[in-house]
Amino acid sequence: MPEQVQDLGQLAARLSRLAGEGMPSTQVAEVVVGAWAQIDAALTPVVGRRAVAMLHRRSLFLTAAAHRWLSETTEGLPETMDLDGLGVLLGQQTSVDAAAGGGASLQTFQDLLASLVGSPLTERLLRSVWANSLSGPAAKDTPP
Repeated sequence: MPEQVQDLGQLAARLSRLAGEGMPSTQVAEVVVGAWAQIDAALTPVVGRRAVAMLHRRSLFLTAAAHRWLSETTEGLPETMDLDGLGVLLGQQTSVDAAAGGGASLQTFQDLLASLVGSPLTERLLRSVWANSLSGPAAKDTPP
C-alpha cells in the first residue's frame, strides 16, 4: 500500500521520485490529472466549478514560468478544468518533466489556495486529495 502524502508538495516529490525510477509519463499524467479531479470534486461544492477552474488556470499560469510547455494550457477564461488536455500535454513530456511540471502545478495550487483562505482551511479542504492521490492502479510503483 502506498504511503499517504501529507500535502501536495509531498505528492510532487514522490511523483518526481517515481518518474526518476521509470514511471511512464502517461502514468505520471494519470496521477496528476487524478489529483486535479479530486481537487475539483472537493472544492466545487464550496466555491463553485468556475472558481476552481480559475484557480487551476492561475496555478498553471504561474507554474508555466518554470515549465514553459504548460503555457499551452492557459489560454482563455475557463468554465471548467480541461483535464483531458492537461493529461495529453503531460503524457507528451518526458516522465521527469511531466512529474516536475505537474507536481509544481499542484503545489502552486495549494500555495495559492492557502494564500486566499489560510493554511488550516486549505488543509481541511484538500485532506481527501492527499489521502487518495497515490492510491489505485495509476499510482503503483513500477517494477525495476
